[in-house]
Amino acid sequence: MSRSYRIAYIVGLQHCGSTLLDLLLNAHSEAVSVGELFELHEYAHELKPKTEQTRFGSSCTCGADSIWDCAFWQAINDQVERRSGLTLRELDLRAQDPVRFADHNRLFFDSLADVTGSKLIIDSSKRFHRLAGLLKYTDLPVTPIHLLRDPKGQIYSLVKRGKASVLRPAAYYRQTTLKTLKLLRDVESIRLRYENLVADPEPNLNEVMLSLGLDYQRSQLNWAEAERHNLAGNRMRRTSSSAITVKDEWREKLGLSRQAMITMLTLPATYATRHY
Repeated sequence: MSRSYRIAYIVGLQHCGSTLLDLLLNAHSEAVSVGELFELHEYAHELKPKTEQTRFGSSCTCGADSIWDCAFWQAINDQVERRSGLTLRELDLRAQDPVRFADHNRLFFDSLADVTGSKLIIDSSKRFHRLAGLLKYTDLPVTPIHLLRDPKGQIYSLVKRGKASVLRPAAYYRQTTLKTLKLLRDVESIRLRYENLVADPEPNLNEVMLSLGLDYQRSQLNWAEAERHNLAGNRMRRTSSSAITVKDEWREKLGLSRQAMITMLTLPATYATRHY
């Protein structure tokens, strides 16, 4: 079945910069982001309580108390229900059964496209296994965007949140990055470096948009002015400023010994991203 839309799936590690890229893509007039769609179940069932760590709980990025109080998500739910008799609470976008996984994901994306008319849909779930399932079990037009961040910066974001050792995060970075490169070896995809994006957003975003079949729009840099309903992501998705800042405090705070250890442990992955 030919579809009038394309799905940009952002794949990468935690703290790789996916929220920023998600917002920049969402600000295009012919695009819409649903954020980390992997977490739809939690939002549909309002399972995210408001705590000190999760201040916004299950609320929508637009400010609605939940997706059920948001006209955007209610319209998607209504379309899903018209098509299938199911509601967003009953959709299982993480189904273990391949047929159910494919059917429910097709239903969601087709319904979203019907409601919005968007040519580009962004799913910033980041998770490797979700992307692998979409590529293997569905006929959906998915273009993966492999978003890479310097492992020292990515791992520092974990360490400063309480993880004392860099050993396990470095091993996970190496393993997951290599696994993702292997998955995308024969798949039409985009590889983007977070550091390049924040240092010079316009040319990098222009290149991404061309690869996705759309023209870059300068208004994308004013992403905070766009309508937003994306699920999950960091606090940036709720800000009123479109400023893009380089986060490289790791250069001073990580320490030379831990920087060297991360460089050594992740070398197979960083080498592969530059040469394959």
